[in-house]
Amino acid sequence: MNLANALTLFRGLMLVPTAWAVLIDRLLLAFAFLAVAALTDVLDGYVARRRQEITQLGKWLDPIMDKVFFMGLLAVLSYAGRIPWTAFALFVTPQVGIAIGAVAFWRQREKFGARRPGKLAATLTSGSTALVLLAPWGIWFLWAAIGAQFIAASSYLWVRAKDRTAPEGGPPTAGACPYEDE
Repeated sequence: MNLANALTLFRGLMLVPTAWAVLIDRLLLAFAFLAVAALTDVLDGYVARRRQEITQLGKWLDPIMDKVFFMGLLAVLSYAGRIPWTAFALFVTPQVGIAIGAVAFWRQREKFGARRPGKLAATLTSGSTALVLLAPWGIWFLWAAIGAQFIAASSYLWVRAKDRTAPEGGPPTAGACPYEDE
């Protein structure tokens, strides 16, 4: 296991102390844990590129850990009454759709790379979740992030539909990770 993948796994593990801090109503502590998790999200890709250690495992782990972390944290925030259950449910909907699509495209040996709308939605999710921990009005930013998640999911669907109607450009790369650009 290389350093970049270890950082990615560490991000997923950060869900436990972050959720614990929310449940005991220590929101500044939860914010600090979230900040550490967000830092590892930036560092893992940088380290992988800098050390030329980009792996298929890392390409899979990065988006999975992002989804696990934020779905888990939003579930705990819902349970604690910090955000409405509808916010959690609406956040999960496009995440599940993207995950199902990624697996389907992987089975067809097609690439399903990250695009700007997805990266923007992920950034908004991280920032808005931090704001929810710091202030009650942060929920409005979370709603915007949820909207961005739906836009990102729609963008993926649009690109896939457009790719399906385009002339054949050659076979997709065998075994390619659907999250190629993550």
